[in-house]
Amino acid sequence: MTRIVQRPIITLQTTPKGEPMRFEDKDHEYVVERVLDHWKESGEWIKREAQRTMYRVLTRGQQVLEIQYQSGQWSIYRIYD
Repeated sequence: MTRIVQRPIITLQTTPKGEPMRFEDKDHEYVVERVLDHWKESGEWIKREAQRTMYRVLTRGQQVLEIQYQSGQWSIYRIYD
């Protein structure tokens, strides 16, 4: 089961390749153990949405999250339960 949350990421550290390493939102700090997948999605052209880069990550606490980068902002997009 998953939940779409769209929570802003306040701080983010990336690897030299630009992959997320550590990030935090208003409630939690997350350390990325492994990037499970990454891809790019086109925004809805009719809504003039920008392309976004998605990362599915496994955190140190064994939680799986999807985070996204779109229009200069990072956010937690989805949480896997």
